[in-house]
Amino acid sequence: MGFAKQRNICRTADYYRCIRRVPLQTAVRYDVIAIEGEQIRWVKNAFPHHE
Repeated sequence: MGFAKQRNICRTADYYRCIRRVPLQTAVRYDVIAIEGEQIRWVKNAFPHHE
């Protein structure tokens, strides 16, 4: 996953937190579910939150 895609995901999360009035200091974690054929991988904390 490229930096631009990560940044877009973070901006979307920031918007969601803003409209739901979630405090900005609330921790955020991004997990990724990868499906490759018959295999499923769960990548916990796949990338940091970008401001």
